[in-house]
Amino acid sequence: MTEASAPEQKSGKSHKFAVVIGLCCIVGLGIGFGAPVVLAASSAPKNEAHVEDHAKIPENIPALAELPVGRITVALDKAGLPGRYLVLDTIVEYDNNLLAGHAPESGGGHGKAESGGALDAKHARIRDAFIEYLSHVSEGEISGSAGMANLRSELLRRARAVTASEAPTAVLIQDFIIQ
Repeated sequence: MTEASAPEQKSGKSHKFAVVIGLCCIVGLGIGFGAPVVLAASSAPKNEAHVEDHAKIPENIPALAELPVGRITVALDKAGLPGRYLVLDTIVEYDNNLLAGHAPESGGGHGKAESGGALDAKHARIRDAFIEYLSHVSEGEISGSAGMANLRSELLRRARAVTASEAPTAVLIQDFIIQ
């Protein structure tokens, strides 16, 4: 019987050892996950002046502005047949920081292009480029979500070509009507 009790004692010791190791792991994980929370709470700002410093907008955020292109109506290309019309109203969103020789607007953020704005001088050329492209588009090319995405990318490409810069960042479609 002495030999039979020896393996039981050995397995009992290994069971206790496994329980102790498991508890140590659980406590270690608890401390490992809890320590950053406690440290973050203790290093939180104590005064409002410090909080206001974090609320300021960093200067490297683009100063975005908008240039309304206006409503454009064109006949869709139907191989000479009387057909349908596309009515499109767009806005070109652009980054003032990327325009050569233009100081960013004070305060950054979004805003409409003011009279005499950076792209106002190119407004007529952008509109002309949009009309030229749209007058050769067929209804099939602009239908569906893929067609809409292609339309946006083509208009953005033309706005960038006219401005000779990467300042135009997006073409926002306000109205899109096929009649």
